[in-house]
Amino acid sequence: MPSQQRHSPSPPMSPSSSSTAEFMMDSSETAHRKPATEKPVFTLKQMTMICERMCKERTDKVREEYDRILQQKLSEQYDAFVKFIDHQIEQRFNQSQLPSYLS
Repeated sequence: MPSQQRHSPSPPMSPSSSSTAEFMMDSSETAHRKPATEKPVFTLKQMTMICERMCKERTDKVREEYDRILQQKLSEQYDAFVKFIDHQIEQRFNQSQLPSYLS
């Protein structure tokens, strides 16, 4: 009786997975074929400086926005406080104008 070997069929590759696999092979082959004279665009020090500057700029923008919103909220709170105090003073003044039994 001849021995039968069962080969499991490989799953069919979808067009996207086959193109992804081809891209990965192409990019890995390209990485190995880089000429020795090719230099990186930025040095590590330059990249560090660029990132630090971008972080500082973003931090400054966030700080300015925070300060602007804080001032707006403080102004609203102050206005509400002034209205409350004005209302309280007006009520006490009006109550003091009422006729008293003692007068």
